[in-house]
Amino acid sequence: SGDETPIEFVDDAGGSFVVPEVTQGCIAMGMLPVAMPLNYGQNGMITIDSFTTVTISGTISFWKQGVDTFPNCLVKIMYDGETDSVYTDQSGYYEVIVPVGKDVVVMPQRDENVSNGVLTSDALAIQLHLLSPGNPVLVSPYQFIAADVNGTENVTISDAGRIQSLAILLIPDFKPQRESWTFVDASYVFADPTIPFPYPDTIAYPNILANQPNTDFIGVKMGDVTGNAETNMAVAGPVIDNRSGNGLTIGLEDRKLTKGEIVEMVFTAQDFTTMNAMQYTLSYDKHALKLMGFSQGSLQSVLYNLVEDGQVAMSWVGGEDVNLPDGSPLFTFTFEALEDVESLRGLMNITNDKAWIEAVRYTTQMTDINLDIQSVTDTELPSASEAFELFQNRPNPFNDMTVIGFRLPVAETAVLTVMDMAGRVVLQKELEGSIGYNEFVLETNDLPAKGMYQYEVKAGVYSGVKKMITIQ
Repeated sequence: SGDETPIEFVDDAGGSFVVPEVTQGCIAMGMLPVAMPLNYGQNGMITIDSFTTVTISGTISFWKQGVDTFPNCLVKIMYDGETDSVYTDQSGYYEVIVPVGKDVVVMPQRDENVSNGVLTSDALAIQLHLLSPGNPVLVSPYQFIAADVNGTENVTISDAGRIQSLAILLIPDFKPQRESWTFVDASYVFADPTIPFPYPDTIAYPNILANQPNTDFIGVKMGDVTGNAETNMAVAGPVIDNRSGNGLTIGLEDRKLTKGEIVEMVFTAQDFTTMNAMQYTLSYDKHALKLMGFSQGSLQSVLYNLVEDGQVAMSWVGGEDVNLPDGSPLFTFTFEALEDVESLRGLMNITNDKAWIEAVRYTTQMTDINLDIQSVTDTELPSASEAFELFQNRPNPFNDMTVIGFRLPVAETAVLTVMDMAGRVVLQKELEGSIGYNEFVLETNDLPAKGMYQYEVKAGVYSGVKKMITIQ
């Protein structure tokens, strides 16, 4: 009595295992490779009924705390060249039964609603992070993973560009580099949260012999750096819960239109202070108006996408705080009137239809955007800028083409001169400039080699000089 004698058990397949403590009616079950029921017979004979299956279970959750878990998320279970599938329940929990002794790999997958949670503010966050290494914006390893939409295992300004493009549906997805979602083993500890690559996106159980609870994963929506994605696919739109009451207003002068008339509509700034980014859908009556063109104004690098007639998705990233005087022309759309129009009110509005409404002020505060269509009795038509201005080329650096924009207070012939850093002229272009915004388009094959250049725009008595970099 009380003696401890190791006993070796041999299974039908010839495998063996040792249990160090066996007493009548009691066996150290934790020492068995699987939870096997024991049958005690006469003369101390013990038989073990071997299980043929085990259970794998776990929960999938979102990386941002306080956000609901994943209902209806596909979980793939792979072994012997076969794939079984199960979906999580409303709490994000899943459970699956697999045969004992198999080499099992568990992999969640979701590749739908690619633009879910992808906003212009995500591109802004990456840009601010790269511009301010001493004051990082990205702090969670899951933010770095979400930002790497190019699949380079590094966060770059190119990632920000693709995110901004997807936010207004200029590109359909992040493939082939990334699917819509990726998942990380929840038990994985990152050695350096700022360098989370590579990370385990599956959980493997070689020769599985026991139940495996807590096979948990963390979900990351690619492109959603700020954590606004909706994990419940039955809900439309991102989760934006930090809106302030200090809304942004964009002005537009009301006017009458005659069928066939071509008109430039100048959208102007109102209380455009400490602004960092914005996106929205400009919706208009496609039966009354036809979009003919677009030009930049005081804002640079505005992206737009005519998703369909009557729906224009807009996005702008300004980086650090941008301040513009009231009445400044932000951008101009050119429309053709398809019928006589008495007023633009009721024909045009800012909506969530294609690009979700958001504006970022003070780098953190989200706000709504309103379109104020003003009658001529409310305000005077904004005049063209009274000052010449040369803008930084965009993009910069560039490896294909770039745009050099400038603003003229008067119509004047403009000459672009590009010089290398030794002052040698390598390119000249000329155009007939009009009052307001104008631009030169420059391609890399216009220049002799990659590197830094200086460019100058002269128009009559006006001139300006800036630098640019080509990485052809």
